[in-house]
Amino acid sequence: MNDSETTFANVKQRLAEFNKERDWDRYHNPKDLAISLSIESAELLENFQWQPPKDAEKIGNDPEKLGRIKDEMADMFIYLLILANRLEVDVASTVMQKIEKNEPAGPPPTTATRDPSFRARSDPSSATREEKESATDACEESLISEPFGWSCQGDSLWARRAKV
Repeated sequence: MNDSETTFANVKQRLAEFNKERDWDRYHNPKDLAISLSIESAELLENFQWQPPKDAEKIGNDPEKLGRIKDEMADMFIYLLILANRLEVDVASTVMQKIEKNEPAGPPPTTATRDPSFRARSDPSSATREEKESATDACEESLISEPFGWSCQGDSLWARRAKV
């Protein structure tokens, strides 16, 4: 099985059968599943702790480390799909709806080439003074006009996201 041949429904069904065979459904309440998902997330993060980003990018070249990461990713996905089963959530439609909901949250990639302030927001250390000033102006305007905008703090600018 691979991603192109398997649906969320296939995996959710297999997990439901697996858990039923072991009578594990009684342990899988939404609270404990959410806690377990968080724990597995922390276990995934342990594989990257204290590594420079450039080394983390190369982690896929180490079969042993990649194996540990894949195991943690699978654990997270399993708990997430069991939670989806328990709450009767259609994962694919929920993900697609969330993507649509988030589309206004950030500029499309073409904005970087058209907006001189974009570089100042994404990498303030490489921006010119004019770009930083333009970014600050754009930041202040967007904070006033819409819930998705840029937040200015000192010399740095960070993306601010609405809670959705």
